[in-house]
Amino acid sequence: MKKSPILHTLLVGMAALLLCGCSDSKKGDGGIDPSQLVGKWLLTSEYDEWVENGKVVGEYDPYDFEDSYYLEFRKDGYAADRTVRGNISQAPVDEYRYVFDEEDNRIYWPDNDGFWDTAVYVEKLTSSELVLVSYYMEDGQRLAEKSIYKKVS
Repeated sequence: MKKSPILHTLLVGMAALLLCGCSDSKKGDGGIDPSQLVGKWLLTSEYDEWVENGKVVGEYDPYDFEDSYYLEFRKDGYAADRTVRGNISQAPVDEYRYVFDEEDNRIYWPDNDGFWDTAVYVEKLTSSELVLVSYYMEDGQRLAEKSIYKKVS
């Protein structure tokens, strides 16, 4: 049987494309590995934007550690947050369910009425850093508020 070099090249190329398309990564379509979200995060900085003289300006502010703010995501789909003044074990904890949408890197949780329309974007997620972003409109400009966290456990 005579082998065609064109057919052979075509088959090898298709196999290579199929193998390259497969991945063992746990990342969703948005490029974030949701398993890295689980853990306790400490707010370290915030970034705020506003409109000044018709232009968008912004700045980073280090978070005041006298009132440390922690955010915890658990494997069971629940999250908790607390603001700590003094002893962490005595700080009140707010718990709620959350859903991470891997398609668009958003975290949803119910608002006070139980509707799942409260969302923040995950701009960055590594094993040590989490950046959450909320967008809003002001004077016809899309502005951002960012919260930067470091993983503490």
